[in-house]
Amino acid sequence: AGTAHGEDATFTTTECPSPPPPVQPFDMRLRASLLNTAPVRNGDTVSYQLKAKNLGPGSTNVAIFYVNIPHETNYESATFNVPDSFDSQCYNQGPIQEVDGGGPLWSSYTGDLVVCQVYSDTRYINPGNELTMNLSLTATSDFQEGNSVLRGLLISENEIDMPAFFNSIQSGTPLYSVPINNIVNLTYGQGDSDGDGIYDNIENAAPNNGDANNDGTLDSAQSNVTSLVDPVTGKYAVLAVDEQCEITGVTLRPESANTTQDKDNEYPNGLMDFTLGCGTPGYTATVTQYHYGTKKDGFSVRKYNPSTKTYSNIDTASISESTIATQTVTQATYQIKDGSSLDLDGAEDGNIHDPAGLARKDWLAGTGQNLAIALYASFTLVTLGGSAYVLRRARRKSRPTYTTLR
Repeated sequence: AGTAHGEDATFTTTECPSPPPPVQPFDMRLRASLLNTAPVRNGDTVSYQLKAKNLGPGSTNVAIFYVNIPHETNYESATFNVPDSFDSQCYNQGPIQEVDGGGPLWSSYTGDLVVCQVYSDTRYINPGNELTMNLSLTATSDFQEGNSVLRGLLISENEIDMPAFFNSIQSGTPLYSVPINNIVNLTYGQGDSDGDGIYDNIENAAPNNGDANNDGTLDSAQSNVTSLVDPVTGKYAVLAVDEQCEITGVTLRPESANTTQDKDNEYPNGLMDFTLGCGTPGYTATVTQYHYGTKKDGFSVRKYNPSTKTYSNIDTASISESTIATQTVTQATYQIKDGSSLDLDGAEDGNIHDPAGLARKDWLAGTGQNLAIALYASFTLVTLGGSAYVLRRARRKSRPTYTTLR
């Protein structure tokens, strides 16, 4: 091609760089533990440890900790165990009630607010990575069981829970009351060593000396095993999953707490509603529920979907019965694939949410009668010793109703 002056022109092209991949959200889970083993007295050094783990699927290069230390303490120092190329800074902001002029976010709390930032310009906290914060305080009075509380919040940009967090606090919810897994409230004397949301003293009181699933390790020491009292039966129940996953929340609720009841089945042990952090998108988790004081006869495993308000069978589940610490225990085992129909959020994000429980047909529930009796007609003519008797069909007990414990 010629130019205006008749000379040849040459053109060069520069290959455009590929657009950066979309930013993936991630899920930072925070846990806290008190390292002091003796009762905390006035003048003691108080050592707390906070651990933040990225459950994936995305990565981050910054994490900010907002730690409300117990009002019976003075802040001394904080150190971090972090990967190379990460820096950290901590500041004591003073009494939490005076931060930003007070207000509903802070007004219900006491003690100082310590803010720490961990960041890097070149490195990332990738899925599976963990940050450890070691916090040193001095006790200004004796700690009181049930009253002395350390609270922590972890904030990072693109964190999965942040929209729910900000929506809650904009509605006036106190800062540390939002139910997300990057907030901890550690009450003295009621520690949660494995971070599954159930206090150690509850798990340690479980049957078999605190090893309610009989795997040889205390339930309170395993993030993939949780034991708790079922408010429906008053007896212990256990959730156990593979070691790849961590239990980030678990509760048991009566069927009556659901918006819709199952017209064909009832749930004498309630339904176990739990969330897991497995880290790997699309991971398939093996789940086992243990129910103490329950025989396996007549049970199936069914799932409740609160979005569609429907119940469905988990056909692949197996049900067995065993004896642990002289007590009868029924176990239900099944698998859930992250993002499948059994995972409530339907997303392959490394997190699993499943409400499911032991179900049995209404016409058998709670009668204790032989199956043959349930099949009799309403009236049956029976001849005994030459005399005729009319037996009215044994009627099943009325279906129990339960109220939610608050």
